[in-house]
Amino acid sequence: MKARWLWAACVVGSSLVACSDDTSSPQGGSSGTAGGGSTGDGGTTGDGGAVSNGGGGSTGDGGGGEVGGAGGSPEPGPMMLTSTAYEEGGMIPVTYSCDGANISPPLAWTEGPIGTLSYAIIFRDLNNTLGHASIFDIPAGTLALPEDVEREYMPADVPGAAQCDAYDGQPGYAGPCPGSPHTYEFTIYAVSTASLGLNEMSIDVDGVEDAALAVSLASATLSATYTP
Repeated sequence: MKARWLWAACVVGSSLVACSDDTSSPQGGSSGTAGGGSTGDGGTTGDGGAVSNGGGGSTGDGGGGEVGGAGGSPEPGPMMLTSTAYEEGGMIPVTYSCDGANISPPLAWTEGPIGTLSYAIIFRDLNNTLGHASIFDIPAGTLALPEDVEREYMPADVPGAAQCDAYDGQPGYAGPCPGSPHTYEFTIYAVSTASLGLNEMSIDVDGVEDAALAVSLASATLSATYTP
């Protein structure tokens, strides 16, 4: 329906000016114009200026910026050390002890914090604090050890890593061998150097751990009990 305009004299301050009104719908004219701008032009719905772009800018750009920024250089959470052979607080299977095959269990861990250049792992008897075995200079890109790591100073199945003599005098892993139930713990250290600079043939487990602690950025443990 066409609007009919009524011209009238309006006083603004001391001046006389012309003003207008829509006699068909005083409220509708304003609403219709706004509606046309918002709906017809798509300001609200089509272009998304108020909701899509505005909201998107606040949420998409703001939120995205925050998430994107974090994604650019993520800071890992606390390290975790796990094994498919047994769980934290569980029982160590005989396979990984001197009563069995005495092979090392598979291990896996989450990435260390920014600045981590290598990892070192210590295996210790918590009942008598005896250091059983260690493997160190594990490259930063390695996040797992296979089962039965080769018992050599430089194990071929963990390229770049080194092992010192275990408590039994041989390089590599030496498992539980107690006369009664003992608790054992693997500790992994994320360290800030690519190498601890140790001579694997003239260092013991305690020496490896001392060197790792001196440059440690983070650590994680996995403990379990062995019953002979």
